[in-house]
Amino acid sequence: MACVDDVIAVNGLCMKGQIRFNLTSRLNSDRTVQLANSFKSKLEDIIRDCFAIKPLIEIDYSNDFEHPFVLLNANANNILFVLPPGVGGAESYFNNIVPHLSAYKLVLFNNYFDKLKVKHMEKGLSYETLARLYIKYIKLIQSNGPYNLLGWSFGGVLSFEISRQLNNGGDEIANLFMIDSCFNLEKAAAEIHGIREMGIVDEINYSYLPHIGNEAFGLNIVNMNVNIVLFKANKLDNDYRSNAELELLKYYTDSAFNYLDTIVNHKYIRVIEMHDESHTSWISNKEQIANICNYLVRVLK
Repeated sequence: MACVDDVIAVNGLCMKGQIRFNLTSRLNSDRTVQLANSFKSKLEDIIRDCFAIKPLIEIDYSNDFEHPFVLLNANANNILFVLPPGVGGAESYFNNIVPHLSAYKLVLFNNYFDKLKVKHMEKGLSYETLARLYIKYIKLIQSNGPYNLLGWSFGGVLSFEISRQLNNGGDEIANLFMIDSCFNLEKAAAEIHGIREMGIVDEINYSYLPHIGNEAFGLNIVNMNVNIVLFKANKLDNDYRSNAELELLKYYTDSAFNYLDTIVNHKYIRVIEMHDESHTSWISNKEQIANICNYLVRVLK
């Protein structure tokens, strides 16, 4: 910064994590000291304001989520935590996978994100924050790993982040099952014009692209200590609202791994094709539901 005719010159730089300024002035000594102190005071005000900024959303973990989950087959020993799709809750699974999994204790979570959307309180919420909320309830039911998680669509992405946080915290993840969950929406938005502006997908999805390479979770995946399974649709949904939404559906349907491979090396993802099924049609196909559940039963221990 420089004033007219270089009466005052201020140069700043950052060295070893510290901001340093050099102030040169033609003013007398007292005025120069006064200016320097004022400059320092304003910088300190800015720093205090930055630290005083509140999070965009604060979650009251104690009582805000009134009905977090439905517990079925409570006397079974083996537990499967099931996360909800974006537009539903625990009920989303009652008439498809639940009847096939009576040998397992099923913890069917309701949708806290959807609850916040109804109140227009979802702005700024992230998968990372949501995961911490769900982990609170997971730990109440099962204090230690190994954990088994399943989620459809939004629920699969949430299951991934929950698994990541649990594993990075020292808990073992045995199985992570995702039913046609889509990743890296930021990449899709860069390639498909208008999808973000049209609000086709909730904003929470665009900011989720974790870097797990140097994390315990990433290392455990590479060492094949986590079984990651993606049940993948290979047919387009017929119900779409715009050409942009159709293009987005096609973008993921035509991909090999729903772009989960931009987070996890494809070598460590087991893809099970849901032949001739779309993102939503599988829940009405008894044969496809049985195929999914038969695999779950074979793998769960």
